Amino acid sequence: IPAGVEAYIVSSIESGFVALQAVEGIVPAETGLILKGVAGEYKFKMTAAEATADVAENKLEGSAEATEIAAEGSDYYVLAALEGKGAGLYKAELADGKFFNNANKAYLPVSTANAAAFYSFNFDWDGTTGIENIEGAAEENAAFKGIYDLTGRKINKITVSGIYIIDGKKVFIRK
Repeated sequence: IPAGVEAYIVSSIESGFVALQAVEGIVPAETGLILKGVAGEYKFKMTAAEATADVAENKLEGSAEATEIAAEGSDYYVLAALEGKGAGLYKAELADGKFFNNANKAYLPVSTANAAAFYSFNFDWDGTTGIENIEGAAEENAAFKGIYDLTGRKINKITVSGIYIIDGKKVFIRK
């Protein structure tokens, strides 16, 4: 974990909040993490050394490549920052019982029995969350350019039916 970055796993879920546990050391490959730091560019180095970070309690999962995830017996929450609500893990929009997870993004599967009452899990910390808001120069063009899912993540290709934001307008796409 590079200097200036704090890394966390989700160790438990309590009353609408996720319990974040700090992680230090060498993190095992393909471990879902929530990262916090000031805006900037950070390089995470790969190593053949044995992992030293304690991530046994981690509830996060992720995908190294963009992929469709079948929502079977769980609700899924993805990292997002919503205006007026702040950063948190928000319920993923499903299309045909699946959701699309972008490459190198973590998500939180929660048993539907435990998650039914929650729209989101918010972080209990102050300051920057490391999530970049998508902003354009207001005087040039207030609309977002490109394709975004409802959590605000930019996507390269629409692969499932659902509601997307295309060039600043909500559009329903049927696949």
